[in-house]
Amino acid sequence: LIRRLALPPGIDAWMAAFCAWNWLKLLYSLRGELWIGPRLLPIFFALRESLGFFFVVFMAVAASSHAYYDLQLRMEAAEVVAGKWYRPLFEAYTAVLQIGRLGIWGDFDLYEFEGLDPSLERDQWDNVTGILNPVDPPPSPDGVYIFAHLLFFVTGVGVTVLLMNLLIGILSTDFGFYEQKSSELFNRARAKMMKEIGSRPSTLVLQSAWARWLKLASMAKQKDITGASTCVPMLLKCAAQPLQLVLGKESFQLLVET
Repeated sequence: LIRRLALPPGIDAWMAAFCAWNWLKLLYSLRGELWIGPRLLPIFFALRESLGFFFVVFMAVAASSHAYYDLQLRMEAAEVVAGKWYRPLFEAYTAVLQIGRLGIWGDFDLYEFEGLDPSLERDQWDNVTGILNPVDPPPSPDGVYIFAHLLFFVTGVGVTVLLMNLLIGILSTDFGFYEQKSSELFNRARAKMMKEIGSRPSTLVLQSAWARWLKLASMAKQKDITGASTCVPMLLKCAAQPLQLVLGKESFQLLVET
């Protein structure tokens, strides 16, 4: 936010990726919270178990995209980058975009899929308003639309209908399986988080300081050092002050006195 306010307006791809990654990191860090962790972990494990099926969907989309690219149906879309070295990449992206819209999201425009665009023409019987009406383009004269329609039906049935519905079923089954083990997964995740927190340098420094204070308290109790009997208990009382919120004022005072 400070960088956004300090720098002039513009596109900052790195900042966009950093902010999105931190939101996902925050979501993943909530897996150890009691109020939402047991509900998040089955989702994470179900997605992990479906990686193999995601790979199958990726290969199917890649096969259809390669076929669409070889048919050269959207050549006019690449004219905007004519003469550029990345024109083949732009054509490939156009093919992946069309197949992705059809296969994954079920969103398509058949004329656009064929590489055709409707035109606007004025109604010959309307000489007053001048309203333009869309007119469907005729089929391609070279017969490429036959292969385009064949690819459309194969991708629509094979990816959109079969694979997407099968993916929903697999995710539902995996989620139900891991939801029954949510308590076990939650305890395991919380133990792993405690281990990770315990291995951090800041935690090791705090543990070392706490061990030093306990050693000084033991020495003060044995009266091996002079003056430690007054300063060390004070340090221990300050360090244990957060326990008052958990134990209560009376129990904390009893713990300090003992």
